[in-house]
Amino acid sequence: MPQTNTYYLGRVIKLGNLTADMVVDAVLNPATATSYGNSWSFFDAKELKTDGVEYLSAKLIKFNPEGEVVIADTSTRQEIVHLEPNLKIAASHFIYIPSVSGIAFSKVYGHIEENHFSRRFCELIDQAKFQYLVECQIDFITDLQTFSQKLLSLDGITKISAVVHPPNPLFGPLWKELKEYIKFRRSDKMLIREEASIDAPLNSQLPFHVKKVVEQLPDDPYIPVDKIPIGDAAILMAADGYGSGSVKGTRDGEKVVIKTSETIKNFIEDEDAGVEKLFRSAYTIFNQIETDRHMEH
Repeated sequence: MPQTNTYYLGRVIKLGNLTADMVVDAVLNPATATSYGNSWSFFDAKELKTDGVEYLSAKLIKFNPEGEVVIADTSTRQEIVHLEPNLKIAASHFIYIPSVSGIAFSKVYGHIEENHFSRRFCELIDQAKFQYLVECQIDFITDLQTFSQKLLSLDGITKISAVVHPPNPLFGPLWKELKEYIKFRRSDKMLIREEASIDAPLNSQLPFHVKKVVEQLPDDPYIPVDKIPIGDAAILMAADGYGSGSVKGTRDGEKVVIKTSETIKNFIEDEDAGVEKLFRSAYTIFNQIETDRHMEH
């Protein structure tokens, strides 16, 4: 049976003066970052085009600049330590599609987890283009089916917090007004926080809204009767990959925290799948997300 990799989906958020072209250039001409004795950089980067869509294929590699390997010397029956500079520890293959601000990357358990990839990827972009006053961030796209199930299990919501970013070019109709407000204010990011007590939880219909989004059909979009409150809209915006959010509540008397980043949209491919196949899988899902969630330009 062939080995498989799981690829997680996110949006590359460009803050300050950062552009998609700068992101591509920073991957093609990479910097190197070091943390806790290990170094990180981009390798095997290629600009490609399939069906008229431009994308970038590369690897984020974690390596030890002062690595060493142990050799079993059969003549002396001794272990011999050999220095091996820049010894590769792990590699995460990724596809970056500028037209949808989308990125799909593989997870390497124990070495390159989701948050590791996001942090190091953006650190390398920022480092390569620091002179332009830029900031890169990856926001994960939430698997709404799983997110909905978790929210529906809550007895009540006591806290909502989110950091959201103005999207470009897509936006969700349920959080369109919030997007327009952020754009009007010329904000790069917006922090929203609401809190209530366990005895009197927030007046939030977030679980219902997420459930209706999951259930909507291509020709029958969910149109809420009333305007969606700003706190609920912010979580919906974060779930679409334009921020990060958390919902705190209770379940059977126990406190529970549900994060948009805990249930990331993903897909599985064979370990030896070609670059074009990975692109097609990722691009198809990004388009499906746009269709399923009735996102607009």
